[in-house]
Amino acid sequence: DLSLEIQGEGRVREEVVETAAKAEYDHGTTVQLTAEAADGWDFVGWEGDLEGSENPQTITIDQPKQVTAIFEPNEASIVTSVGAGEGEIRIEPEKEIYLIGDEVTVTAVPAENFRFDSWEGDFEGEEASFTVELEGEMTFTVNFTNVLLPLWAMGYNHNGQLGDGTRVSKQTPVQGGSSFFEVANVA
Repeated sequence: DLSLEIQGEGRVREEVVETAAKAEYDHGTTVQLTAEAADGWDFVGWEGDLEGSENPQTITIDQPKQVTAIFEPNEASIVTSVGAGEGEIRIEPEKEIYLIGDEVTVTAVPAENFRFDSWEGDFEGEEASFTVELEGEMTFTVNFTNVLLPLWAMGYNHNGQLGDGTRVSKQTPVQGGSSFFEVANVA
């Protein structure tokens, strides 16, 4: 007697390899068991009266036997990071577990005053959004560029003179402190 159980998604194909020369068919029979995983699943091993992960395996039915074939989903993982600038990466659909072969859309979302620049890792392109089929662990790094031009300001001394000694007739405070001014008119 052989009792088979399945844990996960897949099936076990049984094939009689050798029959003992006895009147009772099931006693002494050697059976080859082949685990066949369903799509998106991997066979990982046997439990019970068979152990290990060799596939196929044979078992001799010399007494009642119990065998469990273990299947696990073949999972994919996604690692994201921002390399330069500020923003985030969105993955759709959002799932707790992704499987190899799942399609996802990866989108770069820049923070205020930044724009998408480029991707690095398992996708190198210039599109802010793309769709990819997952193939195990995949890494996506996005780079953003600041869209604000740098603000150049010149300091002044206590006599109201610029660093080169010229005087300003109108001074406008620049964001960030009162010791830096934009020059409106030079006298």
